[in-house]
Amino acid sequence: MTIETLIEGVEGLVSLPQVAAKVTQLVDDPQSSASDLGEVISQDPALALRILQLANSPLYGMRQEVDTISRAVTILGTLQIRDLVLATSAVNSFDGIPNDLVQMEDFWRHSLFSGLAARTIASNRLDGREESSFIAGLLHNVGKLVIYHRLPEAAVQSMMMILDGEVGERYLAERSILGFDHAQVGGALLNQWGLPEHLVEAAEFHHEPDKARHHPAEAALIHVANSLATMAQIDSSNPADVPPINPHSLDLLKLSLNDLPDIIEVIQREIVDVEQVLLGVA
Repeated sequence: MTIETLIEGVEGLVSLPQVAAKVTQLVDDPQSSASDLGEVISQDPALALRILQLANSPLYGMRQEVDTISRAVTILGTLQIRDLVLATSAVNSFDGIPNDLVQMEDFWRHSLFSGLAARTIASNRLDGREESSFIAGLLHNVGKLVIYHRLPEAAVQSMMMILDGEVGERYLAERSILGFDHAQVGGALLNQWGLPEHLVEAAEFHHEPDKARHHPAEAALIHVANSLATMAQIDSSNPADVPPINPHSLDLLKLSLNDLPDIIEVIQREIVDVEQVLLGVA
């Protein structure tokens, strides 16, 4: 099976809702307004509610209550709103798909940690390019869900290779079995969804950021964020507890290993509010 065949098989089962697609189009349209975006998002009441909950969460630190979608667009900006829409839509796209190989709450918790880590790094190290960093971190592992659902036997094989010590990382096990890995599948899915190229490359190359063709900084960002998310989940600040972090990625982001504990502390504080909104965790 090829990546293209795999993605074709999941089309229709896992797709972004029309509201998310329309919001993406409007953001790219210089003629659109905050009210245009508000009108489209409000067509999906559940989505609108989550957007308002996120906009009012400590993550964005609003001093006044954001009570309408149009106001949220005005205050946060169109790119932030697009990312919030994509984030909530992506989580919901996979909701309800039966999967015996993964606890979805754990999967999305890791993804949220990755998004928060990417956002924190980007806001301090990438000249304010944090607009899409959260969604890049959130979506970087969606290829795993596709493989879990469509190729469960191969997914189990790859897990066993890790447990048996045959390979050190999941993506290498997947390549040996399938000829491709979850990062490549994720990139292909995001490309099919029509998302921007930097999001596609961030997913596709998050295990091998040096191979990114056009957006090496974004790939490096998600590579590091992925490791930080794992460290946050196991409550460790020791890089030795996770697969090796690409030193070139750290250099590109102007980071050192000494910077990582502070970032982990930040995202461990932020996760509570964000997962309450996106995952419904009490």
